[in-house]
Amino acid sequence: MKNPVGKKKHSGLHRGFEHLSVLDDPRKTLEVIERITGRRGNFRAMLEEFEQRYLAVAAPAQSMPSEDTLAQSVARDVTPIDLSAKFVAVETTYLQIPHEYTDRIAPTLHPYGDIFYRKAWRESYGRGRRVFFRAGLQFMLRGTSLKSRRAVETGRDNLVEKRLIIRATNDPAPHKGTLYRVVSPSEYLKGMLSEGVPLEDIPVEGVPCKDPSRAL
Repeated sequence: MKNPVGKKKHSGLHRGFEHLSVLDDPRKTLEVIERITGRRGNFRAMLEEFEQRYLAVAAPAQSMPSEDTLAQSVARDVTPIDLSAKFVAVETTYLQIPHEYTDRIAPTLHPYGDIFYRKAWRESYGRGRRVFFRAGLQFMLRGTSLKSRRAVETGRDNLVEKRLIIRATNDPAPHKGTLYRVVSPSEYLKGMLSEGVPLEDIPVEGVPCKDPSRAL
């Protein structure tokens, strides 16, 4: 037979904890804890220490002036900032990506494909008029936010299928990483390489390049 006294005691504890969960006054919380446990421990000493530390930290914060007061107290001889100032690059070497890529092509790619292409663009057109780059696994893991072999391969395959990168099948140094011809956003949207080759005629496996030694 179940003990009705134990059931009643359990019900009382349940109500006590429910009441405790909605309190925001530390002293009332302490009273509930003492009433539930039926004993007085070091709760009051802990509470007093907490209040001393809290008041010591809260006092400076409460003394901070409001935003309106702060604005009025600013010295008149301070030079205001100019929000209409034009952006000036700190470094002359920074990556430029055409808007046609970010606006029209990137939204159609797998997220890993987008990351892969940005790195491909950085290592090809971003280095001048070069249209190729090498993509070894470790190179991509170190230089991008792709942190697994599967992520790198997913991004690569996405771009290969869309013909945004094209494998060079006659690479003289495959041990350095796979050699790719990077298709520019304008070439991709036109559906044709600058050499006059339609992208739809390029096999997924890749094509040979005329002068692979340039990539060494």
